[in-house]
Amino acid sequence: MSMTVLNLPQLLNPTFWSYVSEGTANLCVRYQGPELAYDIQRRYAEEIIRPLLGPSVVPPSLLVRVHHDFLQELGAIILPQRPVHRRNQDILTSQAHATLMPDLIMLSADPSLSLEIKPKWGFIPRSRNITEDRIIKRSICRHCLKTRCPPEGKSPTSSYCPMDLYSGDPVRILRGLTSLSADPPSNRLVFFRDGRVIALCHSVLPSTFPLGKLTASLAWSIIWDAMTTALAACPFLSHLKRHQERLYGLSIEGALALYEDPAAAKAAKNAWGSMDAWKEALNAYLSRDPSKDDELLSKMDHIQTKVHRLLQQCMAATLQDLSIMITLHPGPLPSASLQGLFPSTYIPILTHLDTHELEWHCRVSAIDLDPKPVTRIPHWDDLDRKIALSATVNSPTFSCTPSS
Repeated sequence: MSMTVLNLPQLLNPTFWSYVSEGTANLCVRYQGPELAYDIQRRYAEEIIRPLLGPSVVPPSLLVRVHHDFLQELGAIILPQRPVHRRNQDILTSQAHATLMPDLIMLSADPSLSLEIKPKWGFIPRSRNITEDRIIKRSICRHCLKTRCPPEGKSPTSSYCPMDLYSGDPVRILRGLTSLSADPPSNRLVFFRDGRVIALCHSVLPSTFPLGKLTASLAWSIIWDAMTTALAACPFLSHLKRHQERLYGLSIEGALALYEDPAAAKAAKNAWGSMDAWKEALNAYLSRDPSKDDELLSKMDHIQTKVHRLLQQCMAATLQDLSIMITLHPGPLPSASLQGLFPSTYIPILTHLDTHELEWHCRVSAIDLDPKPVTRIPHWDDLDRKIALSATVNSPTFSCTPSS
């Protein structure tokens, strides 16, 4: 995909950066150098995903050029701050580019609490293309099929059901959040205090922080209530669920059937690298009657229609795998807190909350919005089949309560 890459040598001082967190494929560091001014380049997240989720939740990003020496020195500087189990894995110093984004973990230089979660799929698919051997998908959500219906001899790995988080019901939202917090450590839920990862619900808040003089259990109960109130007040999750479900309208079985047309697959692979093609697919989706989301495959006789649906399947994959960052700032927010890396074209909505006689400001953002390769469709179908068949063998006795 064509994208502008900027040279910003003023960024390439490793001492301007500090460690935040990392996952399997990405490392996150925070810029702490002199204030910068730049124009944000339009990317996939901004031009394709932002129209779906709204301008206030999709932050801008900028692709910048980096080099070996910078990355090598940065790796040495942040090494002591990295988790012990990752220190034997050097950061990739051959990488030519990095993504620059606003700091979503902090609302200001004052105390902030942030929660990063992967909400996963917010719907139960109903497509006519779901095959008989995968019919279990119509009653149990994808996440629960994977985590609550494990192969014989293995124990469930999670009590979290995404249907709770997407429900809009504060009681169910809280249950979803606390279920995630009880899961084994993973990248599905990460808590930050003042920009640093903390052990969830086991970290004592400093006495200077609001709630810091309360007992840990009471303080964290109030924090969970504030997070729940923030998600219930924000329309983001309902938008996310609706577009996840509609873009996935054909189910992966239907998408694979389209991909198995050699002409359609070739055209989709070529289109994947064109922003114009992505925009065409997005516009086709936005103008489509919802009743045709699960249209008969036999009616899709034009290559362009098939390409649009295949790219839309990739959009669905992005929405199903994104992360949400919920940032809370207790008390009044300094007016200058949105300056710096936030460009004038991006003004996040700050929700004002009053819980337990405390004032909070909250921002909800969506991250991890990479375009997914269309060539992964056969893999996604294979994985979907294995998950469904494994769960079917175990004959689960429960079903997921739909989110609405």
